[in-house]
Amino acid sequence: MKINVLKPHRLQKLVSLLFLFLGCFLAQAQISIEEARVLPEGSSVLIEGIILAGEETSDLRFIQDETAGIALYDGNSQSVKIQSLQTGDRVRIQGEIGSFQGLLELDLITNVEYLSPNNPLPEPKNIDYKDVGTLFQSELVGLSCVSFEDNQSVFTTAGATIISIQGMSDLSLVINQGNSAVGKSVPTESVEIVGISFREGDGALLLRSYDDIAGQECLGFSQLPIPTVIGKEFVEINWASTTDAKHEIFVGDSKNSLEKVETKAGSLQTTELQLLSPGNLYYLEVVISNETDTVSSGTIPFVTQANSSGEIDVYFNNSVDESFSDGSIVDGDSSAEFDQRLFEIIDNAEETIDVAMYNINRTIIVNYLIDAHNRGVRVRYIADDQTSNNAFNSVSPPFGLVFGNSGDPLMHNKFLVIDEGLEDAKVIMGATNFTSNQMAVDPNHMLVINDQSLAKAYTLEFEEMWGSENAFPDLLQARFGSSKEDNTPHFFNINGIDVELYFSPSDRVTSKIQNEIENADQSIDMALLTITKNELGSALGQQWDEGKSIRLIVENFDDNGSEYDFLLSKNIPIKTHPNSRIFHHKYAIFDEGGSEPRVLTGSHNWTNKAEFQNDENTLIIRDQELANQFRQEYEARWSELVASVLESKYEVSLYPNPSRDFIFLLTNEDVEFIQVTSVGGQIIGQFRNVNGMDISSWNNGVYFLKIMTDKGLQTKSLIKQ
Repeated sequence: MKINVLKPHRLQKLVSLLFLFLGCFLAQAQISIEEARVLPEGSSVLIEGIILAGEETSDLRFIQDETAGIALYDGNSQSVKIQSLQTGDRVRIQGEIGSFQGLLELDLITNVEYLSPNNPLPEPKNIDYKDVGTLFQSELVGLSCVSFEDNQSVFTTAGATIISIQGMSDLSLVINQGNSAVGKSVPTESVEIVGISFREGDGALLLRSYDDIAGQECLGFSQLPIPTVIGKEFVEINWASTTDAKHEIFVGDSKNSLEKVETKAGSLQTTELQLLSPGNLYYLEVVISNETDTVSSGTIPFVTQANSSGEIDVYFNNSVDESFSDGSIVDGDSSAEFDQRLFEIIDNAEETIDVAMYNINRTIIVNYLIDAHNRGVRVRYIADDQTSNNAFNSVSPPFGLVFGNSGDPLMHNKFLVIDEGLEDAKVIMGATNFTSNQMAVDPNHMLVINDQSLAKAYTLEFEEMWGSENAFPDLLQARFGSSKEDNTPHFFNINGIDVELYFSPSDRVTSKIQNEIENADQSIDMALLTITKNELGSALGQQWDEGKSIRLIVENFDDNGSEYDFLLSKNIPIKTHPNSRIFHHKYAIFDEGGSEPRVLTGSHNWTNKAEFQNDENTLIIRDQELANQFRQEYEARWSELVASVLESKYEVSLYPNPSRDFIFLLTNEDVEFIQVTSVGGQIIGQFRNVNGMDISSWNNGVYFLKIMTDKGLQTKSLIKQ
């Protein structure tokens, strides 16, 4: 007998229909917007309030009453439309609670009752920049002492304009098509802005019109203090205030031990902090004041250059094309070299190992970590709670283990910090998860960076998620996702190489990526799993229009909101990746061979979730040698994809893959010869004139099959389970 199970979402729809039916007999009780906002998604509500803006907010509308505000979106094609609602309309609306990319909204709207037009709007609430998009989401708010980035002369709708509140935080000013601000000059002086507090997580303010921007004289930071020259015993700091002021500089080796070291006057400022120690973490606060106001920069962490070697080694798990080398040689281009270096580093750890890894299915890595723990190394491990991590199923680790970031956001980092307290400290980072496919098959990379200052910054981030500085976590203090703070150093001198470090979602990484795109002088080569951020697509399109060389390899070209079609429409060279392997890279090479070559890499996909929700890390490394090494890898992958298009009709496929006992070779060609090798390069067997193999006796793991047909040689990976 077949039993039909009513799934939750169908039950929800049935309940909604039942309420609509009962509505014919019983009128739904009207509630405040504040009460509506705390109801579960799918709840049907009836609210009343004032519309804050009309068509200038595109297909959204925003409604506010005395208690709160909420967005309106007409997500039901058969419902009453909301596009006719205008600023000042008082309306009563019925619909369902929903959300989209961090914005709580009323969608599936079933009824709109017009009560009166031209009502006075709620008085804008003067709020702190930290509350934009969170406590006052969808309400009319005001921000004071706002300044704009100096790389934009007029307002546009491409992406978002970045604004700063007293120099202390970057926020997105969202401007929609048709807004009266489009084409108007961006103010060069401080202003105050009224707008609608927008999405949670990205700190966005939705501008209604150019009239909502007004000039304002105020004391603030037009540029926050940042290190511009980093030495082993000194650091030069630059900053600027909006007007002339007194500047008091406080420095200490902890947030609670700041001491005044200098007082200055004026607006543009530079100071050199001396008598510092190599490879140390320090904290800085600048307090500016005049006769009426006092403003603090907040406590800003910075580091000195370390005494570490500063070596940056790069490993790829697929071969590179050395014909593009300028003399640079990668440290490894096979999965065997991947494994060997990772195991060697864990095996040689002396004091500490911190691991933040999205997922793991390789028990051999867990065993190496257990061995380290057993010889006295402190091991701490954070994994994501929504993926399998089945390497821990058969092995119970004796060290601290946290499954972090419960819910939809991901703990998506892939990094290790080794011996942070020693001069020989190392950071291992990149795009690679600790799984068989990721390390042996899917195109991936791993960096090993020998630098104590960088290790200390990564440790700060790790301990924010761990919740303590000890061997055992404090889950009450642990912070993940949007609850994290921007509390790590961002600028490093690693053996003379300028490096920047950013974590998501606290550090506004998309704006950093966009800045690198916009500052490219000649070329951008991207190797990405996916790209869905509109502002990044727009920036790439602009650079292409200006004559820059751009190439993109992308795996997920059909993700919701993908920029693939837009970039393809501009004739930008793009290669999509075959389904046999997951193209898992997240890197970009800028101006290789030019005046400022650099590589951007890490765990951060170019998506909304990576920007606003997930725990991620990103490095920008300004170095020609590294840029050339990444280019060697890029050219190898690019040429493979060009060849695969030409030879796809001769493709050999393995089925099933993964497999437990038997595999078939699916091809239109005669298979002349097969050589099977292990991940380490050992020859397992050789076969002639076969189209299938019994693999039931093989050990579980990854194997490589070199398959010769009359059309040539192909290499395929096979997973034995």
